[in-house]
Amino acid sequence: MAQIVPSILEDNSAAFHEKLLEVLKIPEVRRVQVDISDGKFTPRKTVAVSDLDVLNPAYFWEAHLMVENPQEYFLDAKIAGFNSAIFHFEAVSDKKNLAQLAAELKKLKLEAGLAINPETKVEDIFEYAPLFDQILLLEVHPGYQGQTMQSGAMEKLEKLKKHLKNVKIEIDGGVKLDNGKAFAQAGADLLVVNSALYEAGEAHDQTPTQNFEKLSWEVQNL
Repeated sequence: MAQIVPSILEDNSAAFHEKLLEVLKIPEVRRVQVDISDGKFTPRKTVAVSDLDVLNPAYFWEAHLMVENPQEYFLDAKIAGFNSAIFHFEAVSDKKNLAQLAAELKKLKLEAGLAINPETKVEDIFEYAPLFDQILLLEVHPGYQGQTMQSGAMEKLEKLKKHLKNVKIEIDGGVKLDNGKAFAQAGADLLVVNSALYEAGEAHDQTPTQNFEKLSWEVQNL
């Protein structure tokens, strides 16, 4: 059964807290992703991990680190109250270091996640995927919300499901009501949503809670 994960991508602390309040008003939310970008790995710079207040322990928190030198953020993520940290395959020039980075996260008692950009072939991570608790398939270019999903997301998911047995697979970018169910049926464990929470829809008055509940119902009633 796929779980819906709201994400927060904001440039400063004030905007972050405003969006956080909206997300946490949704009764069914249990897991939240916070996107962190350094303005180097992606052009956009977001709120820093070190600027966040301690996160509410009633939720499971993912730090999606769209950054260069991700290991520099691990301790701050732990201090802020994150439960997992996801960094990018493309941010690590020497892939031999992936095992060490995964071990560093687990030493901090954080779940270790590995993300790949749309251009990266899923076969490139087969060797390293078993080191991680979670694989994130980013199907838009990192750093911006509201983008159209790239083609190939479903094929990547199906290949990973055949290759991996005990690793959670998360789809991030472009997940909406019209494709969420298909990803859930194909075996995605987690579906990240951002702009889809705020779409007005046909009635022009849907709230983030209503949009979340609608998508959640779709993917949980296969």
